Amino acid sequence: MKAFLSFLLALTFTGLQAQDIKVLSGSIDDMSSVKFWDLKVDYSELEITERKISLGSEADYKDKIQSEMEDESEQKATSWEKQYEEKKAKTYPTKFMVTFNKILLGSRQIMIASESYKDQVEGEVRLIPEKLELGWKKGRRMGEALLTARVEFYNESGDLLMSMRLTNCPGVPSGSAWIDASDQYGLYQRVSESFAKCGKETGIYIDDNFPKKKKK
Repeated sequence: MKAFLSFLLALTFTGLQAQDIKVLSGSIDDMSSVKFWDLKVDYSELEITERKISLGSEADYKDKIQSEMEDESEQKATSWEKQYEEKKAKTYPTKFMVTFNKILLGSRQIMIASESYKDQVEGEVRLIPEKLELGWKKGRRMGEALLTARVEFYNESGDLLMSMRLTNCPGVPSGSAWIDASDQYGLYQRVSESFAKCGKETGIYIDDNFPKKKKK
């Protein structure tokens, strides 16, 4: 039964769009001197779309949803804002960090520092979401979220070492349980997984291209 549900879930999703990775400036060779990095997320350039229709900037989207909810209940709007800001500040960055570090766990070449390593940070990773397709849910059908973002690496002096862009990192909830997720919960799951995919693909690129240490 579980296998059948997983198969059914796979059929309900639209085809995943492959993400594209492009180095915009700098080189991964310049990053080899820094092991521990701090992560900052900058949402100021983000455009939100839904089914390829622009909903404006991240601030525009937030105002639109809050306004709609306030028509129903001010308490509901306040609760939504609190959850929304928590996802932005904690959930999405953590999703990126965990999958990024998981890829590089074996080599330990570089990693985004957790709280216990903050005193060893020598550089900064800036995750700059540029475009987020929210995806959709209708009944038992769901379309993936798609995140396009720049990832920039700076040394301790603030010099840009490398900038890369990941286009259309897909995010879909995993497992048959999400088939019955509420619209709002399903949306958060899709977006969370798109940030996770972005972190994973960034880690894979670095792991594949990081300068290898010469054997003595």
